[in-house]
Amino acid sequence: MDLYKCITSLIFWWTIYKVSAHNFQCNSSDTCLCTTIRAYYEYQCPLEESQIVVKVQPQYAVNVQCIKDHLNWNDQELPQLNFGDVETFTFRKCPIPHNISNFMSNFGVNKVKVLKFDFMRFIQNLTPNFFSDLSYLETLSLSNNEIENIDENAFRYLTNLTDIDLSSNSLKLTSNLFKFTKKLAILDLAMNNLESIPETLFHNLDKLEILFLWSNNFKTVNGSIFRDLISLKTLELSHCHLQYLPDDVFHPLKNLRAINLGMNELKTVPENLFAKNHRLELIKMESNSLLRNLPDYLFSNLTNLKNVELFECQLSILPENLFFGSTHIENISLRHNELTTLPEYIFKDLTKLENLDLSENYLQTLPENVFLSLSNLKRLNLANNKLIQISSKLFFGLLRLETINLSRNQLSSIHKYSFQRLVALKEIILSHNYLALTENFTNVSPFNGNLELEKVDLSHNNITCISEDWMFSKVHLRELDFSYNQIDHLNFNYLVTVSHKLQINLSHNRIKVVNFTDAETLARSQGNLDAYSSNTANTVVLLDENPINCDCNIYDFVRYFARDIDPMVPTLVTIKADNLTCKSPSHLNEFLVKDVKLKMLTCGLRQLEKNATCPLNCDCVIRPWDKALIVNCDSENLTTTPELIFPKSSAFNHTEVYLGNNNITSGPIANMGYENVTVLDLSSNSIGKFQWVPPKLKSLILEHNNLTFLNYEVLEMLNRSMLKNIALGGNPWDCDCRTANFSEFLVTHLPQQQIDVKNIKCRHTGELLVQLDMNELCENYRLLAVTLSVSVALLALLVAAITIFYYRYELEIKVWLYVHNMLLWWVSEEEIDKDKLYDAFISYSHQDEDFLMNELLPVLEQGPKPYKLCIHIRDWIAGEFIPTQIVNSVEKSRRTIVILSPSFLQSCWGKMEFCAAHTKSVADGRRRVILIVYGDVDLDKDLDDELKAYIKTNTYVKWGDPWFWDKLRYALPHSKIKVGRKSQNIMMNMNDKLDLLNNIPSTPNSGSTPPAFDMEPPLLLKDHPLSFRSKEILTPPAEAGLKPLLIMSTK
Repeated sequence: MDLYKCITSLIFWWTIYKVSAHNFQCNSSDTCLCTTIRAYYEYQCPLEESQIVVKVQPQYAVNVQCIKDHLNWNDQELPQLNFGDVETFTFRKCPIPHNISNFMSNFGVNKVKVLKFDFMRFIQNLTPNFFSDLSYLETLSLSNNEIENIDENAFRYLTNLTDIDLSSNSLKLTSNLFKFTKKLAILDLAMNNLESIPETLFHNLDKLEILFLWSNNFKTVNGSIFRDLISLKTLELSHCHLQYLPDDVFHPLKNLRAINLGMNELKTVPENLFAKNHRLELIKMESNSLLRNLPDYLFSNLTNLKNVELFECQLSILPENLFFGSTHIENISLRHNELTTLPEYIFKDLTKLENLDLSENYLQTLPENVFLSLSNLKRLNLANNKLIQISSKLFFGLLRLETINLSRNQLSSIHKYSFQRLVALKEIILSHNYLALTENFTNVSPFNGNLELEKVDLSHNNITCISEDWMFSKVHLRELDFSYNQIDHLNFNYLVTVSHKLQINLSHNRIKVVNFTDAETLARSQGNLDAYSSNTANTVVLLDENPINCDCNIYDFVRYFARDIDPMVPTLVTIKADNLTCKSPSHLNEFLVKDVKLKMLTCGLRQLEKNATCPLNCDCVIRPWDKALIVNCDSENLTTTPELIFPKSSAFNHTEVYLGNNNITSGPIANMGYENVTVLDLSSNSIGKFQWVPPKLKSLILEHNNLTFLNYEVLEMLNRSMLKNIALGGNPWDCDCRTANFSEFLVTHLPQQQIDVKNIKCRHTGELLVQLDMNELCENYRLLAVTLSVSVALLALLVAAITIFYYRYELEIKVWLYVHNMLLWWVSEEEIDKDKLYDAFISYSHQDEDFLMNELLPVLEQGPKPYKLCIHIRDWIAGEFIPTQIVNSVEKSRRTIVILSPSFLQSCWGKMEFCAAHTKSVADGRRRVILIVYGDVDLDKDLDDELKAYIKTNTYVKWGDPWFWDKLRYALPHSKIKVGRKSQNIMMNMNDKLDLLNNIPSTPNSGSTPPAFDMEPPLLLKDHPLSFRSKEILTPPAEAGLKPLLIMSTK
């Protein structure tokens, strides 16, 4: 581009110099307007409506261009100017003047060397008059003018013509058209639709060197038309529809250097077609699509032949002797044919061949020696064939080969010695094959010995790794293309090379991991001062379109983009990855790697800690950015907080737990593994209780739960914590005096911590909790507290009063409850007496028998609650020893009713029965004695000390008391079961009678209940048991009987 600008500038200033040197003045006139435009002048005539534009470059060129059709030169007033002699005069889109010389004289032009007519109209026939007085003319161009006829004398006055261009017309040639132009050296008759050439057309043109006949309609060419062209060097016959050529047609052309027969319809060519043209240097026969075979020796023994172009034919077989003896051939193009193989020695004499193009054929195999003699070959193109493999000796003789193209073949393997001798190789193209380059089972490529390599294209293959020799032995390497391969990982050490300014293309691979772990260490150890001081890096790497797995394995690679790495690394290696995106994980899919933040990168827990276990239904990852272990259990329908059990690891030093969107009802507690947790997300759960704060917690998210209150202990833990972020919004917070501490906490910590106070609202009013007046709330609370305190005090007093009343009137209360069948569980007896035969044994004096029989028994044994009673006169066995019967009666009865009367106090047997009953009561630890005071008994005077002491510690029932029967029934055995009791008693009475007949005791009532008084005997009786002198019981009177007196009480 700079050279182009330089040349343009030079031409411009040269033109300016020429214009200035001529002292040309651009003056407008009444008819024409003159304008200076850069390096030329432009006249537009006439002024009002321009029909002619004349562009003038003094001493160089005049260009007359007509704007309107049917212009008549006689009607035009042209400027009277003196341009002086110029080299070139051009008419464009204008009618040809009747006398060109006179026309040019109007502009002061008397001599020109080049006369051009472009796109002229209405030229039917050219006659000599047009060119009279132009004998000095050297070049005449009449192309693109639709000329059909030219008078054979038209060029009579043009005797000095050396170059005639008659192309792109519709000429009908005459035999003697060029008889006056004997100096003609260049003749262009192309594109005239000529079907034949007059045999004598070129007669006397012995100086003609270049003949253009291309794009005509020749089927063949007469063998004699070229006999006089002894000086012809270039013959152009392409695009002429040639189908056949005589074998001697070119023999007269002894000096022929170049011939073009391309793009014709040749089916075959004679063997001796070029046999006499020993000076031929270029033969072009490309695009003869019907040409399938070539004769033997067609290009042989042409010792000056340098270039042969045979591309785009349908050649399938080449004779082995095709080039024999043509030792100076430098370039051969056989591309785009149908060759499947080559003769082994077809190139044996081509020791100076430099370029060989065999691309776009069907070559499958090549003989090992086919290139053996091509010691000077520099460029070999075998692209677009069907080669499967490269043998070890195929390129053995190509010692000076610089470029080889093997792209678009079917190569799957290359022998490790295939390129060993190509010591001059600079460029190799192996794209679009099936190469894996792993056949040698080493980390060395087949190009290890090609130390001069500058460009290598291995794109579109199956390569999976980069060999070490690319980095350590290729000093001159500039381009290395591994794009569209199967490489799945990349280490930084692959990119640190001995080459300067190397570009490695690794785009469109399967690279998931780019490992820059050792990048800083390697970069510093490289110590490349030249690279460090250079403006650009040693290696440029293209990495776009790879499925990068954006996890922690590319952490240091992302540091490169974040400029968080040793500056020596980008000095050595420049990564170009503007469109490199993450393929995984899913949340980073299509994310540009250069935009990835370090904190986004994580790895699975098991990737770094194989023995670690993640909680069930959770996902555990490690984030190297801050060495965090992240436990994500979000939206897993959990109902409890999972326990965390992880081993100690250098990969992480704290834990973040995300438990949002579950059904958890309470937060974690101590010893569940949360001691190292710094972030705890419990949002959108059902948590109503939060009692413990992890000691290292920095972020707590409890929004959208069921929290109504945080107690003082939790607030204290929050105060002691390192929390920086708290989210508590979306909870139904209670707003009362208990909230004062919570509100104070929010207000106090708001400046230091990020708290979502705008979302912490009272559940009933929707007010912001931090805006509440705690004094107002607590005033109401204090009033409520006073009210509750008074109520509690009053209740306590009431309970105390009831308790005192109960202990004062316990018996009466229990009796009343028993009588009214209320709270019977409180007064029921236990199952301990279920085997007793009698409900009560009545101890009385026989003098009180009427009271017993007429008052007590009818009520107790009949009535709604009948009892089974044991009395002397009915239930004792006649003749049995009385003390024994006393003991048995007491043992078989649940109670002993003592009728304490004056006569009972005089009876020794009565006292004995009382003593037995009391002794049994003490032994069982139960109250079994019921005292009924009957008659006139002075409890202070009539009783001895022992009995008086007992009465003072027990409650008794006095005959005549309004509550007598209720108290007595309460003291007797009773149960909760009421239904059917009467019928049961009837059956029991029947059983008793049967027992008397059979002398077999009947089964006692199973519905026995606990004693009336459920306390131990008083300590006084334990310490002072009732005792009677033995003499009082040795000989009791026969009528002695123990009759009821007192009922015991817990008083």
